[in-house]
Amino acid sequence: MTAKRDARPVKWDYYEVPASDVNPFEIYSWCPTPKPTVPPTQVHLHLPPIGHGRGVIRFKSPRTLDQLIAALQEHRRDVWGEPTEEDLERAKGLLRTIEGDK
Repeated sequence: MTAKRDARPVKWDYYEVPASDVNPFEIYSWCPTPKPTVPPTQVHLHLPPIGHGRGVIRFKSPRTLDQLIAALQEHRRDVWGEPTEEDLERAKGLLRTIEGDK
């Protein structure tokens, strides 16, 4: 699932994610009604400010979200190896923090 590199020159705006327990991303379950009276239909990943503003990635199907998760896990293993139990517990703590901020 690794993307092929494009040889054309591209100007990229990079954001360095700090190596800390601070989560620079915001993740929401999105509901199509002003008040959540129906089940959510999308997952929104809000990115930190990059370049000229903030980015939002909208996942409108579980398939596309699963593809991103699988690619991130593959590259995580490639760069840093398999997560340890400590890594997994730390991730659960971040998830609880995110959910508590809703």
